Amino acid sequence: MAMKNTGVLLKRMRALLKNTNYVSDPLQAYIIPCTDAHQSEYLAPCDRRRAFISGFTGTTGMFSDFY
Repeated sequence: MAMKNTGVLLKRMRALLKNTNYVSDPLQAYIIPCTDAHQSEYLAPCDRRRAFISGFTGTTGMFSDFY
């Protein structure tokens, strides 16, 4: 798998968290769960949100972005 520059994605996400056009008050943190909407044991590639935003593809862990 090719290396992914997640820095750009995180910067975009942080900008959205501060943008009051999208949220009424700037958010301080955003938790990305490692499950899908159905609590499936195996995730479909389209449901791997943590891997998309952070590049982490491990089996355990929760990614939270605090700044």
